[in-house]
Amino acid sequence: MVCPFCLHKKTNVYNSRKGSRLNVTWRRRQCSACRGQFTTYESAEPGSILTVRDGRSLIPFSHSALLITLLRACDHRQDLDEAVPYLCETIEQKLYTLLPNRNEKTITKNDIIQTTTEVLKNYDPIAYVKYMGTYQHQLDAPTLRRALRRKE
Repeated sequence: MVCPFCLHKKTNVYNSRKGSRLNVTWRRRQCSACRGQFTTYESAEPGSILTVRDGRSLIPFSHSALLITLLRACDHRQDLDEAVPYLCETIEQKLYTLLPNRNEKTITKNDIIQTTTEVLKNYDPIAYVKYMGTYQHQLDAPTLRRALRRKE
């Protein structure tokens, strides 16, 4: 790890903890040269684990694309900056559980849409409706009523 203060290439970890909510490791580091201290967060890159089957082609999973769709769906909320990263991580963790085995890393676009709607339905009904309006092609009033009733 390169020191952000002096750009020295040698730093030492002197404190490390697992994240309480997410699959993230928190590390406190100190530079060997300038003795500056800083914090890093370590997690798996979803694009290296998940690939999305979109028709016949395979594309790497995009954390930022999911983040943008969640930001659009939750743009009415006051706690947008705090909540959306946790929603994104929750969805990614649920997508990991959909993988049939560790060698197969492919999910479908429908898996992402279904998982996101489940998470948003439990989190915020307005965000759920906004997301469904974007990604559910057959959205009408009876379908929406049935979907919202399933939560209760």
